[in-house]
Amino acid sequence: MLQMAPYAAQRAVINIIGNGEDNVGEDAQSARDRAVEKGIVVNGVVLGTDSAVMDYYRREIVGGPGAFVMWASTIAAMSDVMARKFQSDIVMDKRRPDAAAELNH
Repeated sequence: MLQMAPYAAQRAVINIIGNGEDNVGEDAQSARDRAVEKGIVVNGVVLGTDSAVMDYYRREIVGGPGAFVMWASTIAAMSDVMARKFQSDIVMDKRRPDAAAELNH
């Protein structure tokens, strides 16, 4: 989809949002690695506070300069987390460009 976008962008970002491990299609880590090789940043938002899911996102989902994982502990917190996620996507954490920042709510 990014390659077919009608406008060029300086950065390409994919956002993965979910509450568990990928169970459809190819391995998430392989897809992430291919995206990062093309210069795409992959960020994640975990729905809930399951530490195993957060570890999975850190290990196999997020990647690229400034990539981050956020989580929403409740449904009520989701709108705040999404607003902060979009702000982080746009601004990107310049202080830690090579490390995955972790933002939670």
